Amino acid sequence: MSRKVMAPVSQLTTPSSSPSGGQRSIQAMLQQEKEKEKEDTLQKILQGIQNLQVKTDNIEKSIENIHQKIEKTDEKVENIQQKIEKTDEKVENIQQMMTYEERIKKIEEQEEQRDKEIGNINTRLSEVEKDRTESLRGEIDRSEFYLRFQNMDEEKGENLVGKMTEILVEALEITEEKMLNGMDEVFRVYTRYAMRNKLPREVHIRFTKKIIKTQILQMAREKMLKYKDKEIVVLKQVPRRVRETRREYLFLTKELLKRGVNYRWLIPEGLLFTWREQRHRIDTVEKAELFYYKYVRGKEEDTRKKESLIEFQKECIAVIGLDWIGLDLYAGPSLKGLGAAHN
Repeated sequence: MSRKVMAPVSQLTTPSSSPSGGQRSIQAMLQQEKEKEKEDTLQKILQGIQNLQVKTDNIEKSIENIHQKIEKTDEKVENIQQKIEKTDEKVENIQQMMTYEERIKKIEEQEEQRDKEIGNINTRLSEVEKDRTESLRGEIDRSEFYLRFQNMDEEKGENLVGKMTEILVEALEITEEKMLNGMDEVFRVYTRYAMRNKLPREVHIRFTKKIIKTQILQMAREKMLKYKDKEIVVLKQVPRRVRETRREYLFLTKELLKRGVNYRWLIPEGLLFTWREQRHRIDTVEKAELFYYKYVRGKEEDTRKKESLIEFQKECIAVIGLDWIGLDLYAGPSLKGLGAAHN
């Protein structure tokens, strides 16, 4: 082991200093340390302030970012609200459309129900019309066996069957037995025409066969039937409903007869005829009126206008005495023709 050699005391040096100078140096050192501590503290404070300022700036930036985000959020919220309002409007429109669709559906259902009711009514009317037509046809078929005889003097206690048999046997030139077998019933009937004209009651005869009735009608057209020097009028038996319906067509049938146009009655109503080589079937009063105003009255009015114009022109020529040149310029082509004829 090595030993440490201690130096002699005499060799140790001790700094020599005065007491006042050492005290000052210590105080200076303390003062320096205090100032250094102050500087360090101040620097720390400054550094803390700087750090705080940086944090404050960061906080302000964060706050500004937050405000921007809030503004953007407000914009998004406003957009969302607008979208919600639009959606509400769309929903309202859809609800209104659904309401309208429901109303339209109800209206369509009501119309469908109404159409069904109208269809049922039309079906019933058709059935009623069919029944009416069939009933009318039945009446007409039954009337086909009847004839009416007007202007037959009525005598007290008369033998009507014998009287009519005698008249018809002579007219048809057949046996009495055959005539009696051809008649089913013979009777007198009060009619409005007979009462209005103060005539005897009509004689109605129902024949057993249509052919006999047809022969009598044909014979009555060819030669006159008489009883006690009085002419007997022979008519077909027409049911009352048919007569009333046909009465509505009298305005047209009169014009057809006036012009010698033959026509045939239709069942249950209407008439068939040929007018100027064109066949016409008129089965309603409306059609009859249209035909009348188009072909009958319209033509008559045109003819009257032309005749009136010609008469007027003739009067002008006779009374005023216009020269033909002036007349040509004044009256036009119609009077030019008259001028030429006059010359």
